Amino acid sequence: MSALSARRQAVLNAYRQRPHSSLSEVARRLGCGTTSVKYHRDALCELGLLRRTHGHIRSVEVVGAREKARTWPQPPQPLRPIDQAVLDAFRAAPRSSLDEVAARVHRTKSTVHTHAQRLIKLGLLRKLKQRERGYEPIERLDYPNV
Repeated sequence: MSALSARRQAVLNAYRQRPHSSLSEVARRLGCGTTSVKYHRDALCELGLLRRTHGHIRSVEVVGAREKARTWPQPPQPLRPIDQAVLDAFRAAPRSSLDEVAARVHRTKSTVHTHAQRLIKLGLLRKLKQRERGYEPIERLDYPNV
């Protein structure tokens, strides 16, 4: 990755100092136009050095000689009661089909499928291969109470 231009570095530093600054505030501090700031801000976003959050720009750090976006760890999402019920049903009878779990939790197959997909995205459940049948729960250490 090439070195940042002086203007781009100044825009990055301005957002580091005040992450929720508007375009006009940054332009005023740097003594340039808002169009210039927007151009460099968008380029910094593409490089992964700035990230938009809810309409604002959030600063990220530059590590050593390489520019690298800082990733913020996301805490595990709490499970909804229906997600917990579906997961418990699969734990009680691994390799169950959606129909079997739907009967256990007294929900429709479609509802169980939706929540099984959510559990797969969370890494708590995996769908078995085509020749095998059903779903299998996965133990995750960052979900200790699940």
